[in-house]
Amino acid sequence: MRERIGYRLRPIRPQPPQPVAFSHLDLSQLNVPLPCLFIYKNDNPASAPFMPTDALLAGLQRAVDMHPVLYGRLGHAASGLPEIQPSTEGVRIYVADVAYPIAAFDGSWSHATTCRGLGVPTWLVTEQKMLFGAKITRFAGNTGVAIAIVQHHYCVDIYSLVKFIGAWASFVRGETPEAPLLDRTLLRGHPRPPASDCRQALASVMPLAKPSAVTCIGAMLRISAANIAALKAVVAESLPTLNGHSNNSNDDDIAWVSTANALGALLYRARLRATQRPPDAPCHLGYPVNLRFLFPDLVPRNYFGNALVSATVTSTAGDILGRPIGHLAARLRQAGNAFTRERIADKIDELAALLAAWPPSRETHQYILGTDCCYSDWTKFELQSLDFGQGHPICVRSPRTAPISPTCLLRNMLPGQDGMEVYLVDDSVHIARMKQDKELLAYFEWIG
Repeated sequence: MRERIGYRLRPIRPQPPQPVAFSHLDLSQLNVPLPCLFIYKNDNPASAPFMPTDALLAGLQRAVDMHPVLYGRLGHAASGLPEIQPSTEGVRIYVADVAYPIAAFDGSWSHATTCRGLGVPTWLVTEQKMLFGAKITRFAGNTGVAIAIVQHHYCVDIYSLVKFIGAWASFVRGETPEAPLLDRTLLRGHPRPPASDCRQALASVMPLAKPSAVTCIGAMLRISAANIAALKAVVAESLPTLNGHSNNSNDDDIAWVSTANALGALLYRARLRATQRPPDAPCHLGYPVNLRFLFPDLVPRNYFGNALVSATVTSTAGDILGRPIGHLAARLRQAGNAFTRERIADKIDELAALLAAWPPSRETHQYILGTDCCYSDWTKFELQSLDFGQGHPICVRSPRTAPISPTCLLRNMLPGQDGMEVYLVDDSVHIARMKQDKELLAYFEWIG
């Protein structure tokens, strides 16, 4: 692989000299990189250069200028809280050529094979405190292009990351995208509880929150549309009677669950069996809810930052595995539907109080998240529709392997394909056991 290392995009316009404060919802995230990888195939290699590098770089310059916080660096305010500090050093961009054509990948696009060497070096974020980096890799013979980006999780959630790439693609196509809303005061709270109360609450859970020394790996699964329908039929048949409503109720909160709820219940049950927890062990399953979709008048769709809050179900291993799958799926749906404006405001105020008492860390994040496993529905983020003017990606991957909590990412298949993909990050021992799980294997196939 030949690379130009050290290529930088610098701001065209002068940047504000003052730091930018993160919102409290930003600081509830992990201090980690958030990477994504998109692979585009050229069906006519004999044509003119596919997705020309100069056009990609010119569009990227305009996209970063539209999101000027990405030029900053991660620093700390006098309070000890992280903030975005101004920088004139620009952002690091890699441009690479590889000696193999895109056909070197087989049809399965396994995580281990696909992500090797194509992602942005994450030390840009972890060591150099950058908030953004990108890499453009050209496959031999004009057969395709890989586009990788990384942004800091304090700065963005996956929705904002995808909207940024969408803006980049729009500029490359010669269009002007919608300007982002950069006002992070929208999701800053007001700390009401005494700091000592938050410190005491956090200290009580610290021993449980510390991550154990495990080897996390990534793995891919695939489920067909037919098997999704079969799973949802099984879930529907086993929906419980909750809050006085039967499984034949017209109350949508009980009588219907989404595909994501059904898949989340299936995956979590398999993971719970893989962990071999005793029946009385507490379990906390969560998934993020996008405030932009839930309350668009409160958080507009073009808000650039973190706007995901965790919906959480708390139970025991015995209760989850001792009941039909529909019971957990229904509880997951209820948890997501329980959010109100008042509850969101209270949650952000609690975050503000917690962060005033205890600086962000892996332990505070685990306490804030409140889950030991999280699944995220990426099907609503339209990753597969990102078009730089010459077609949609044929592969989307997330080159990461070390979250604070085991993670399941649900993604739509690409155009012309059937079903959904799931990307897992978990302890290698747990994944090995999940590969033998009969309930999971009844619906999913493992693709590596």
